Amino acid sequence: MKEKIAATASAITYAVTAGITYAQTPTPAPDIPVKQGGSLGDIVDFIRIVGGWLVFAAGALAVVFLVIGGIQYMASAGNAEKAAAAKKTIIYSLIGVAVIALSYFLVSVVLDLLNA
Repeated sequence: MKEKIAATASAITYAVTAGITYAQTPTPAPDIPVKQGGSLGDIVDFIRIVGGWLVFAAGALAVVFLVIGGIQYMASAGNAEKAAAAKKTIIYSLIGVAVIALSYFLVSVVLDLLNA
């Protein structure tokens, strides 16, 4: 008997709340203008945006390796091999930062020449 009452109460609750949840009418999607064609400026802008994100990610990774090298150097505790490995990590990280900066500069110059 309790199961029948519970099933009936569940059915009534579902029937009442289903109308409430579907009460709002959907909002029509706005018309999005479609631009046909393209230009070299669009490609240059795209490359500039993607390149900026890649430079940011590479720079962040270089800073992480710089910090890791510093922690390794401090944790070497006088061990010459560990200190040398940490110095290599720091040097390679700084070389990476220089390469990233140079590549960003070169890409910016080429994109400015293309956009001009």
